[in-house]
Amino acid sequence: MRSFRDLVDRLTENPTEDLMSALIGRAEQDKLNDEDIAYLTVRLAESGEIVSESALSTTADIASTGGPSSLSTLLTPLYLRALGYLVPKLAVPGRPAGGIDVLAQIPCYRVEFTPTEMNRLLKESGYVHCLASKQFAPLDALFFSFRKRTGKINIPGLAIASLLAKKKAAGVSVVGLDVRVAPHGNFGTTISEATENAKCFCRVASLVGCQALCFLSDGRAPYQPYIGRGEALAAVLHVITGKADQWLRKHDDACYAMAHRLAILEPQGGPVARPSSISISHIFRENLEAQGAAYNDFEHHASSVLGQHTISVTAPCDGFLDVNLEELRTLLVHFQGITATTAIPFTDPCGIILRQPRGSYVQKGDLIATVRAPEQFSEDMLIGVRAGLPVTVAPLSDTYFNEVSYG
Repeated sequence: MRSFRDLVDRLTENPTEDLMSALIGRAEQDKLNDEDIAYLTVRLAESGEIVSESALSTTADIASTGGPSSLSTLLTPLYLRALGYLVPKLAVPGRPAGGIDVLAQIPCYRVEFTPTEMNRLLKESGYVHCLASKQFAPLDALFFSFRKRTGKINIPGLAIASLLAKKKAAGVSVVGLDVRVAPHGNFGTTISEATENAKCFCRVASLVGCQALCFLSDGRAPYQPYIGRGEALAAVLHVITGKADQWLRKHDDACYAMAHRLAILEPQGGPVARPSSISISHIFRENLEAQGAAYNDFEHHASSVLGQHTISVTAPCDGFLDVNLEELRTLLVHFQGITATTAIPFTDPCGIILRQPRGSYVQKGDLIATVRAPEQFSEDMLIGVRAGLPVTVAPLSDTYFNEVSYG
């Protein structure tokens, strides 16, 4: 039987689907050790160009394990940049609303760059959000796409390698990971499983030359009410203009807290003070312009999305509102999938805004959500959202937040 590293080498030389399947099978069959995961990380990272400009300054980024409703991959780069770090961010598409596919909704926002362009933009603006593709970590992008297509995302060792490969390719030295613990997460379905995988992530990060810190939270509950690609843009608009409601502000606070912890881990000098919304808005505007978009177009698009929320969902009875995020995610991913094309991969046909937090006591007829959907999808969306927002007779359990590091 060939060793895991031998399979990695063969995949690097000839990335066929048969070899991808063999590598996945080995990862499922045998628990990968830290050194094997680190080996895969480096080979994935070195399959393309390495960002060099980032070597001139301390770099930081916060990735996530995926899952709907969190805005961490959109907001934490702004805070990290405001705190003095360079933020070269390589990413893969999310499900249903990762940072890169959310930003791709803004007219003219570019998500792919040559190495020369990436280094120039990073030098000029300090924050670039780029898609892992033919230029950067192409083998990771290919392997991730295959894992997603075959339902093999939830393999922690491969997830760790994929996440860290993009950080290595981008030249990131200080890495945070937003671990969303839930049945639909890929770092374990329980807090104990996710904690062990988070420790492994930090150990492997150390082996490949990065400092790392993981932040574990309860991914079963929505972090904020805006779910969908366009809805995430609307949420960002509210945050950077100081118009977020209490629920969204609480999530924004959590995003800043993660960036703040990385700043303490690798300080840039002087006291760490929270950047103002004006500072965050300025950095976001700079990023839009650097990547070819205009702030006015972003603002118009986000406002347009809010105006399309014409379908109301009301509570069917009295009780405590639950939110099945996995069901809502599956619903949005389904409609994104059937509308996506090769020319337009990041479609955004539908979205949801929750009008009551999970665990709220509601009465029959209370507004609990609004839905955005074209006419041909509206009925199915309404049925799906109702199913994903059950009302129960018993109160729901509290959520949690834990921090995990190596050492």
